[in-house]
Amino acid sequence: DQLIKKARKSLVDLLEAHFIQARWATGEDVKEHVDRVVVTDYESIVGLEFDCVFTIGIDTRLADASRDDLQSAWVALTRARRFICVTRTGSDDVFERQVFQEYHVS
Repeated sequence: DQLIKKARKSLVDLLEAHFIQARWATGEDVKEHVDRVVVTDYESIVGLEFDCVFTIGIDTRLADASRDDLQSAWVALTRARRFICVTRTGSDDVFERQVFQEYHVS
């Protein structure tokens, strides 16, 4: 939990060091910050849409994911109106898992 808090702060600090207004937000607070980059978690974006969505290290998030984690990731990936960026830290093996195939669009 402490490591996650430190990572959130580091990401926001890094964005602001490059003159990009950013802040960590959750729940209803996410909707209030349309004029800046919002760093948030999967649970806070349900029902919302954004011009751009970035998911960082999705393979590590989904490596041992439960069905609920996969569904949360899918929700995050479908929140973008115009642009989506997905990064990974390793291989594409996570996307080859059978449980993820139902979300694959041909």
